[in-house]
Amino acid sequence: MRLLTGIAAGLAAAATAVVLAPAASAAPAACDGWRVGVFANPNFSGTPGCFNQGAPDLRAFGLDNAISSGWNRDTVPWCLYDGYNYTQPFAQMAAGASYPDFGWASDRTSSLRRGAC
Repeated sequence: MRLLTGIAAGLAAAATAVVLAPAASAAPAACDGWRVGVFANPNFSGTPGCFNQGAPDLRAFGLDNAISSGWNRDTVPWCLYDGYNYTQPFAQMAAGASYPDFGWASDRTSSLRRGAC
């Protein structure tokens, strides 16, 4: 019974997304007029992806498992998913926050959408 309880607790922890810590840096002008901008490289450089709604499959944008920085100009958080079609949430971008380097969350996102994880 103790083993099953430990496994259940581990699975619950794995299913919980972590809120990324925002940086104090300002977001670049790229993707002005969009709610969220993500970039292939740190410091808001490389291939951009600009979104007002979700993207169930980032392969369509050439950004699957290739996002290293981003900003959220929206008034609500955005959820990042390790799987396609909004499966396996793992990180959340806070409303109004910018992230010049996703660190441990870099090169992992396969889908993203507006709203908390």
